[in-house]
Amino acid sequence: MFISIIHYFMKIPYKFNKESFDETAKRTKEPEKSLEELLKNYEKAAQQYRDFRQRMNEMEERYCRKRVNAQGHEETYIDYDAWGKEDPDSFLALSCAEFNAFNAIDIMEDMIDTKIYYMNLRKEE
Repeated sequence: MFISIIHYFMKIPYKFNKESFDETAKRTKEPEKSLEELLKNYEKAAQQYRDFRQRMNEMEERYCRKRVNAQGHEETYIDYDAWGKEDPDSFLALSCAEFNAFNAIDIMEDMIDTKIYYMNLRKEE
């Protein structure tokens, strides 16, 4: 019980951002959902993103190439030009999905830290 009392008065640290996030958070409306709901939704979205990246990696494997870079070292890369020419539909769909999914995760992280900012403000009052 003593620990929970101390935790009640302690500032909750941000999960994804640094303390300088305060400036961004104060310009943003507090999310209506609870922190628990936001975290639950984030975990679900993060798992879906990991599953998607697994499928994306499998598609990218078809277009893995090797080359020697300017320093003389062999490196592996994805030949997106070849993928775009051979299968433009999957290339465009998966590229757009990758971009949108990554940005959605980023937005969710900011929402969680914005909620924490407002929770900490209430603790200070």
